Amino acid sequence: MKNQIERIRHSFQEVREMHSLIESEINEILTILSNNKHTKFLKNNEVENIFGKFEYKEIAGGRIRIIDNWRNDNIKLLRVGTTEVWVHKLIFPQTAYVFAKIYAEGLQDELDLTGGGGFCARHISWNPANPLSFHAYGGAIDFNPLKYPYGGDNKPPARVIEIFKEGGFAWGGDFSVRVTKDNMHFEFNHFLI
Repeated sequence: MKNQIERIRHSFQEVREMHSLIESEINEILTILSNNKHTKFLKNNEVENIFGKFEYKEIAGGRIRIIDNWRNDNIKLLRVGTTEVWVHKLIFPQTAYVFAKIYAEGLQDELDLTGGGGFCARHISWNPANPLSFHAYGGAIDFNPLKYPYGGDNKPPARVIEIFKEGGFAWGGDFSVRVTKDNMHFEFNHFLI
């Protein structure tokens, strides 16, 4: 009986040590992810892997026309307060969360989509020589383009940027020096769950 108790104690000790090791590794990975998640921008192949591939034809002005059912199956209209935007169904819940939080904090004037918006079937910078824009997948939203123009210095309030980042979005103002800053732009970069 005494030997059996010792074996059980030894087994529990091994389990504790293993748990401690795993917990340490998990914490290290979570630290790396949390340090990178708000500034990492997804690559085109990552966007396509997450949101799906679709067939399209080129049309004038850097726009495209999606020729399969992808748009109907994936792009949904989100309404929060007086704000309406078309986004991919996969980010619908966290976009709704972000908008609701912005409304709750009285910052809804920052959600002006006039001249901006979410889903838009086009290439980056409306240039057919560029890859497809994240907007073509319903994974990006532009706000207040007149107030925060592409390449300009004006930035949304820090709290708005923070709410979007908390909600799993990256901010175009964090683009690297090789890419023009896009202060009106927020794009999905990780799921909350």
